Amino acid sequence: MLSQRIHPDKPYFNMMQGTGGKVDVYTDNNGYEILETEEDAAMHETLEESGIILEEKLQKIWSETVPSQLEWTTQRSTESDKSSDWTWHTFQEVIFMNLIPMLQKNQDFIFQEIGKYFNYCEIESLDEQEENDILPLTEKEFNTFKKKTEKVTTKEIIAIEKYKKGVTLEINRLQGRLTRINKYLNNYYGRKILTNIRFSR
Repeated sequence: MLSQRIHPDKPYFNMMQGTGGKVDVYTDNNGYEILETEEDAAMHETLEESGIILEEKLQKIWSETVPSQLEWTTQRSTESDKSSDWTWHTFQEVIFMNLIPMLQKNQDFIFQEIGKYFNYCEIESLDEQEENDILPLTEKEFNTFKKKTEKVTTKEIIAIEKYKKGVTLEINRLQGRLTRINKYLNNYYGRKILTNIRFSR
C-alpha cells in the first residue's frame, strides 16, 4: 500500500512512499522515559497517515505474512497536502516505481534474499500426491545431509519438514514425561523432608 509524495517543497517529491515515521519517546508518571515499541509506532503512524487501524492486521503481518489485497481497502490520505491517496500495488508493479530511499533499500534487500534462495534451492513443482509420497528423513540421513552451501531440492526440503514434525512430537512427548518425573520426585522429596522433621522432633 503506497502513496505519492506531492508536496513540492518536501523531500522526495513525486516519489512513492509507505506509511511510517519515528519511534516516539514517552515520559511516564514517575518521570522515566519509555521508548515506544516498533509495533506501536507502526500502528500509530499508519493510523495518523491513512486512517487504517492496524491492531489485528499488524499481528497477522508480524506472525504470518503480508495480508492479501482483499483485507486492505484503498484509503484516503489524512495528509492530503503532502501525499496522494493510499492505493494497493502488487510487488511486480512496485519494482518499476520511483521509491523513496528507505523503500528502495528494503526492495533491494528482498531481491538479494530471493537471489540467495534460488542459488541454494532447486525449485520443483509437485502435486499433492507427490508431496504425500515423500518420506521424512531418518536421523541417520539428517546427520549426513548436504552442507548448506550445496543446492537442495524441493523434495529434500519437504523430507526435512516431515522429519522436523516427528522431532517436535518426540520433544513434546519427552517433555510430558519429564513433567511427570519431576512431579514424582517433588512428591518423594517433599514427603522425605516431612518425615525427617517428624523424627528430628
